[in-house]
Parts: sequence; C-alpha cells; structure tokens
Amino acid sequence: MPEQSQFLFITCQVGAEPALKRELAKYRPSFRFAYSRPGFLTFKLPEKHGLKDDFDLKAIFARAYGFSLGKVAVPESFVCTASLAPTLVAPAEEVWKLAAGREFEALHVWPRDRFAPGQHDFEVAQTAESYAADLAIRAAAPEQFAALKTKQPTQKGDRVLDVVLVDANLWWVGFHRADGLPTRRPGGIFEEIGLPDDAVSRAYLKLEEGLAWSGLPVEPDDHAAEIGCAPGGACQALLNRGLLVTGIDPAEMDAYVAGHPNFRHLRMRGSDVKRREFSGVKWLMTDMNVAPNYTLDTVEAIVTHPDVHIEGMLLTLKLLDWEQADDAAEYVSRVQSWGFGKVHCRQLQHNRREFCLAAERKGAPAPLEKLEERATRKLAKIAKSVVGAGSGDVVVAKVAAKPQAEGRPEGAPRKSNQEHKRTKKERTHLEPITGEQDELTQEQLDWNNRDQGESKPAARPSKSKEIFAAKKKMPVPVPKSTRTLAHPTPGSNASRSFSSRPSPSTSSSAAKTSPAPATATPPAAAPPQYKLGLKRKEELNAKEPPKPIAKLGAQGVKRRPKPIQKKKRG
Repeated sequence: MPEQSQFLFITCQVGAEPALKRELAKYRPSFRFAYSRPGFLTFKLPEKHGLKDDFDLKAIFARAYGFSLGKVAVPESFVCTASLAPTLVAPAEEVWKLAAGREFEALHVWPRDRFAPGQHDFEVAQTAESYAADLAIRAAAPEQFAALKTKQPTQKGDRVLDVVLVDANLWWVGFHRADGLPTRRPGGIFEEIGLPDDAVSRAYLKLEEGLAWSGLPVEPDDHAAEIGCAPGGACQALLNRGLLVTGIDPAEMDAYVAGHPNFRHLRMRGSDVKRREFSGVKWLMTDMNVAPNYTLDTVEAIVTHPDVHIEGMLLTLKLLDWEQADDAAEYVSRVQSWGFGKVHCRQLQHNRREFCLAAERKGAPAPLEKLEERATRKLAKIAKSVVGAGSGDVVVAKVAAKPQAEGRPEGAPRKSNQEHKRTKKERTHLEPITGEQDELTQEQLDWNNRDQGESKPAARPSKSKEIFAAKKKMPVPVPKSTRTLAHPTPGSNASRSFSSRPSPSTSSSAAKTSPAPATATPPAAAPPQYKLGLKRKEELNAKEPPKPIAKLGAQGVKRRPKPIQKKKRG
C-alpha cells in the first residue's frame, strides 16, 4: 500500500492567495504553508492527518485541491503545444512513475491561472498546452490504465490523477477522489459553459456557473427576481431557461431583454421595491456593486417578510477589499438565521473579486396552496399509526377533545404518572369511519384510500404565469426617491397648480368681477396642495422683492480700507 501523502496542493484565482491563506490558518491551523505561485499553493500536512481522498476542504477560495505526489521538470527545449505533443513523452512517463502503486479511473490536466479574470481579457479555460499535455500523459499510460487512453466523463467516486501546469517547464502531480460537481472537472473548470455571441454581459456566465455548481432545482415557468440586473446578462440566462423574470435596477436594460415577453423591469433600487412585488417569486438573485453587508441588508428585508416566500437564492457578494473575505463565516450564519438550511459559498471561475453564496430553504411549503396538502398528510399519518379491525375498513385515530381541567381540591392527593397515562389512554379511542366519510372532500378520500390501489390526486398546476401576467399589466411603481418637484416662480402657472383651493380674498373678488358663464367646462381635478412653507415664502417675495447686493467699490459704497503696514525696525 502506498504511503500517505504529506503535502496538499490548491489552485485558486490570481490575487486570492492571501485570503485563502487566512482562511486555512483560521479553520485548518495544522496546515503549514510550503510553496506558492500566483494561483497555486502547497501546504505541509501533519504526520497523522487522517484525511480521506474525498475530504471536503470547505475553503471558499480554493477552486481545486488534492494530495501532492511531487513535481516533474519539463526541459526548456520542450514546448507544450498541440503540434509538439510527441516531445512530451519523457515528462509524461515521469508522471506515471510518481503515480506508481496507485489506481486511477480518471485523469485531470489543467493550467494555472496566468492573470486575474478580466485582466488583459483573461478568462479561466483550458489551453492548447493543457490539451497537448493531456494527450501525451494518456498515451504514456501503463497497460493497467488502458481505460485512461480515451477521455471519459469523471463519475462520483472515481480516483483522479491530477496534473497542474504550474509553469511552462514545471508540472505538479497529485490525486483526489471525485465527489461534488467541481471535483469531477479538471481544475474545477466548467468547460461546457460558454458565452454566446448574443450575450448581453459576463453576468450570463456567472449565473450559469452558479446554477450548475449550486444545484438549485430551477425549472421553466418558475418566477425569479434579480436585484442589480442591468444590463441584463443574468436575466438573459434565466429567460433562455424559460423562467419568468423580474429585473430590479434603476439603470436601463438591454433592448433584447427589455422586450422579452417574460421579463418585467422595475427601475428602482431593491430597498424601494414594495414587498407585494415579490409575491410568487421562488428564486432571488443579486449582483450589486456594493459591500456585502449592504447586499445582505437588502435581501434580509425581503426574505424575512411574512408575505414573501423565497425558496432559494444565488447572491454575488462583492469584496471592496480582500480583507472583507475574512467575514465570510458571518455572512453564512446570517443567511442561515433567515431559515435557509443549506448555505454554501464558492469563488466561481467567472467571479472576479467576489464570491457566490447559494442558499436553499429545504421543505418550505408555500402558503395557502399547501394547506390542504398538509391537512391530508396529517390525516394519512394518523391513519398509518392505527391498525384496522377489518381488511377493507379504513380506521383513523380520533382524539376526543380534552375536557376542561377542574381545580384540584385542597388537601386532595396528586395523581401519579401511571394514573395520568391511564386517563389519557381512556380519552383516546378508535372507531371506524362511517358517517364521517361524507364530511371529507374527494381529495381527502383519495388520499385515505391510496393503499387500496387508487391513484394519488394530481398536483395543482403552478400559478406563476397568472401572477406574473397580472403584475405585468399593472403600471410600474415609481419610488419616492425619484419624485422631484421643480421650484416655481411667483405668478407662473406652475405655482398656481400646487394649491388645491384659492384663498378667500381672491375667490370673492373673482366672483364679483367675472360671473361664471352658463356653459362652463367642468373644473379639472384639484392638484395636491403645495407645502405651506414654500407658499408663504413666495407671498413674502412677491410683496418685498429682494434688494440687489451692492458690489464692492460701487458708487455710494465705501471702499475697504487698506491695511496699515507695520514699520520696520532699524
């Protein structure tokens, strides 16, 4: 049996190395830092670490990791390109020498990140060098690894041989056991996710990768809302999946997204949206360029409202500086306090200085629509706990109403626990359902008789489309923060439109001088009354116009005296 590896390798985003080191120092203090390159780190493990091949590192900024077997030096004369793959035979054979004595079902080869995402238009992806190295290592595989000659999808539980192209002349070899979706892909890179030609923005990639990694059960015709959606890349990905989308952002949306029949735009901030706009929303996404606590404050006010029932969230938390990454555990515990049992975080390959938080509320029934279903479940649970007298009789446990407790007379002995149990048992009795069958609905009868071969009642169709269509017909609300009033000048039409009723003096004089014609048009609706302070200020300005301020040096104004210069001594 091969010896246990004493080193661990980790690949991450370029620039996230300090955050990853602090994260491991906090939660894995026994790991000792050993070697580092931009986007690649190694740690020395304790002698008896006891870690399994499929252990979960639980590090947000670790994209891929595994046990280290050593490194392979590639001569400078060898260049890792697809056309020169045959020249990599010697390094490929060295890889299999380091892996001797171990069994593998899959091979992962990927390059280290050269730049941070977005720098020099860099995107995390496989390269020609990694493809050439993959072909060379598979071709040099021993006979017992004949299955690795061809590239096959990695399955859960497979033992994977890892080769990281750290530099042009240095490969790092390791291994791990595949478990989650990122561990089944080389370097945790989702190669199947690409940016379409008609994509609005990079947010399309982040949303698709976030859904693939988190495993949220997003289905067509679900209603999703995104806060901070402009220009609409993530909304475009949701619309392509067949969802009903409500976008919330004060900025303008792309014309393609704005004109989609399943899209509704609320041009306001997330904190200004009324809670009724989130009725029927099942999934909530955010991508706001603000601090993480501001994003969580906005989301908390929505998901904790009693009339809002969000089943899952995908939040992008921006890091204004890398030190904010140290508070990730507090962000997770805060989201868990809202009732979301499954919360996990990861810095996606398409994230920049940010990370994704996925949360799912397990077993959260929708209001009103699930009341009858819960009632039938409760009735079925009672029926299961009772054994019927006849073969075809349906028997349930009928619990009589508990009689009102009478006061114990003074001096009377207390009842023992056995007497209390005997009294409780007498109050609970069993009897077959006879006349009470008429009081049950057909759905409840179908549920009670499901064990006798009858089918379960069909699930109710979702009403997301009806609710979304009704909301789209409604006018888009305007937040109070965007309502601005111009300051009118005295005597203008705008100043008169702000007063709902004229003053008594003007109304009486107008009635004496100009009588109303016989065929007068009906008066328009009275506008809202203007603020009293501004109205009073206008009246005072009309009586006493402000005097012009005299300029310094004008006629009749004294000039400022010149300063007296001090006499110099001596």
